[in-house]
Amino acid sequence: MNDDPEVILNESLAFLGGQPVVDDSVVYYGPLTLQIAQKQGKANTLLADHLFSPALYLAERIERGLFPAQTGSTVVELGAGTGLPSLLLATTSDHPALVVATDYPDENILENLKKNLEKNRPNFQPTCRVECVGYEWGTNADLLLKLLQDPSKNQTPRQGYDIVILSDLLHFHGSHDVLISSIQALLSRLENSKVHVSAGKYTHRNVCEDFLRKGREAGLVFEEVLAGPEEAGWNGTMKVGGLDQEALAIRKANCYYWVGRWANSKRGLRMHYKRFMSHGNHNDLDDNDDNDDFFGVRYEDQHSFLDFEDTESGFEDEEELEESSVAQVMVECFGRGVGQDPWQADSES
Repeated sequence: MNDDPEVILNESLAFLGGQPVVDDSVVYYGPLTLQIAQKQGKANTLLADHLFSPALYLAERIERGLFPAQTGSTVVELGAGTGLPSLLLATTSDHPALVVATDYPDENILENLKKNLEKNRPNFQPTCRVECVGYEWGTNADLLLKLLQDPSKNQTPRQGYDIVILSDLLHFHGSHDVLISSIQALLSRLENSKVHVSAGKYTHRNVCEDFLRKGREAGLVFEEVLAGPEEAGWNGTMKVGGLDQEALAIRKANCYYWVGRWANSKRGLRMHYKRFMSHGNHNDLDDNDDNDDFFGVRYEDQHSFLDFEDTESGFEDEEELEESSVAQVMVECFGRGVGQDPWQADSES
C-alpha cells in the first residue's frame, strides 16, 4: 500500500486513460466557481491541488436529488479541497440548515477553501449557514461540534452532524484510523444519520476494504451503491467547465460509493439481516471464520446478532440481544417476521 502522492496521482491518470484530472486553476460547476489550491506545500502532499472524480460524482448525485440532505439537516465535509460537494448542497432547494467545509489547517489549503466559500456565498440559500474550518483528522472536534449551536437560537447543541462527507480520502491508507475517529466524533447517533464515502477506483479495492473493515469495527455498517444500467453515462444537467459529457461519464464510472450508518439503527439491522439471509447455507457459519463477520456483526451461530448495542429495538441490554433469534430481532426491531421483506415499508432511506 503506497501513500506517495505522486504514485496516487499517476494511478488516477492511468484509470482515466492518461487524461489529466481536473487541475485547471478554476473549476465551474453549475452556479459555483471554484479555485483550486496552488500546487505547493501541503496542498501538493495532500493532493488538495486537484479536483478528483469522486467530488464530481457526488456533485452529480446532489444536483439530481440522489443525495438526501433534508431541509434543516447538518452537514460536515472532511478534506473538502475545493468544497464542491458541500458548497453545492448549500445551493439546493432542499438545503441543509448548516454546511461546514473542512480541510487540513494549512494556510494555502484553508485560505483557498475560504475564498471559494465567500466567492459563492451569493449562490447559497439564504437560510443555509455555511462555515469553513481548519480541521486535522483524528484531533479534537469540539470546535466543529460547537458550530451545531445556532447562534440565533437558544437551544441545546445537537450531538453530532446528520451527514458526514468523505470524498476521495481513502487513498491515504495510513489515515484510515484517524478518519474513523473523526466519524465517531462527528456523526450523530440519530436514526437517519449517514456518512457518504466516495473513492476513485485508482484507490485499490483492498485499501478501500481496509477502511470499511475499520468502520465496521467502530460500529458502522456500509452499503455500497452500485450503478445500474440507468446510471450509465453522465446524467447531470448543470454545466461543468472544461469537461464534456464523455469526459464526465468516464470519471463517474471510475468511482466507488458507499453510504454508512450506525449498526444499531433500524436500517443498519435490516442491512445485517439481508446479508445474513442472503448468505445461503447458514449452517456453515460456525465452521468457517471467514463467513462469521458480516458488516462488523459477529454471528456466533445462524441465529444470534452479536457485538453491538441496540438502543432502539426494545431489547433491555446486549446480553438479551445476543440470546435472541433472528425472528425475535426482526419482530422487536421493526415488526417483521423472518419470512417478510426485511426493509420494506418504514420511510427512512
